[in-house]
Amino acid sequence: MVRWIVLILLPLAAMALAGCVSNTGGPDGPDCIFFSPGVAGDGPWYAALRRGLRDGGVTAPLHTVSWGLPPPLTALNFQTPSIHNSAEEKLARLIASFRQQHPGGRLRLLSHSAGGGVVLGALAKLDSSVEVDQVIVLNPSVSPQYDLAPAAAHVRGQIHVFHSEKDTVFLGWRCRTFGSYDNIRTEAAGKVGFTSVQSLPAPLRRKIIQHPYDPNWESLGNDGGHYGSTEHDFAVQLLAPLLK
Repeated sequence: MVRWIVLILLPLAAMALAGCVSNTGGPDGPDCIFFSPGVAGDGPWYAALRRGLRDGGVTAPLHTVSWGLPPPLTALNFQTPSIHNSAEEKLARLIASFRQQHPGGRLRLLSHSAGGGVVLGALAKLDSSVEVDQVIVLNPSVSPQYDLAPAAAHVRGQIHVFHSEKDTVFLGWRCRTFGSYDNIRTEAAGKVGFTSVQSLPAPLRRKIIQHPYDPNWESLGNDGGHYGSTEHDFAVQLLAPLLK
């Protein structure tokens, strides 16, 4: 089953990479953002996020890197190691291919929920010489003790982590009851933040910027829930400046 879905999604991934390669962005090469969605995949629930980034001045192409099984099997995407490994390897191949073709290009990664586990796992699978410029993980469903060192080593800028104590259903009850992306029964880092940051070497620790939920964000449409960080005005004011 996993092999079947990979075969279906690989052509879509190639199209995403081709779109980035064809964009000449700036003087140093292409400008591209890969987006890794949650377990339900891309859909209208991310339309506000896309509009917000554009309205916030992000001109780079935003390409979804699809992963996992389609409906009605998406529940298997939560905690199936083989699905996660295939998704991480797929994204790692895209990153490596982009960087090989365009070493001076600007490549950033954006993710939501379980897509954060895909992004962090993909970064850890890269060869030592391959780097991306910036990473944003929204409400990641990995455990708070997840080791960020392998991923951070491949990021030139920062890894921005947006987490919310108000994400009580998806990243609180669900992850505590059934397990996180990395199969640990605990509230996820997308709810409480990464506790593993303090154990990182100083150069890597400085790359991790954690953003706990601010009640003032409610005026931007972000109520602190699981999809609050994908709302239009929040994307305009908080996310777009990090990706421009």
